[in-house]
Amino acid sequence: MNNSIHDFIEEIKEDYFAWLYHMSTTEFPRVCDFSSDILASYLIKIYPQESVKFIRGRFDIWSHYWVEVNGEILDFTIVQFIGSKDNLPKFDLSNAEYYQKYFGELLDSPFIPGCYYNRYKKYEEIEMSYVGLVNGNIKFDDYLELVENSLE
Repeated sequence: MNNSIHDFIEEIKEDYFAWLYHMSTTEFPRVCDFSSDILASYLIKIYPQESVKFIRGRFDIWSHYWVEVNGEILDFTIVQFIGSKDNLPKFDLSNAEYYQKYFGELLDSPFIPGCYYNRYKKYEEIEMSYVGLVNGNIKFDDYLELVENSLE
């Protein structure tokens, strides 16, 4: 595994996106709390020396959750708010097609560019609650272990 949290996120971003999409296809991308809770919990576990926070707040007028890493915003579900109305989920797409159409074309990284920061309003830091199984399926830790092994 790489030493940098940025490198780690960049290497797993498509796999994490695919996992989220698979776990909650009919709701994605409106799973910001789920996505951020799991990701923040995992990052704290593998990068305890970094400042990782699970945040509740707003994006423009909408309630929203995201992760902050050393003061930077990390948001895998931002696609629900930016771009055109065509950015609403269309569940006939594969996760790869969805990633390309709704994430890849808008932003090149889930680390959000500073030009969007003024649209985020933080209300509070939330205690992470992820403890294991997600909807009775594979634990995210186990899933990411498979991803990490494939990156080595």
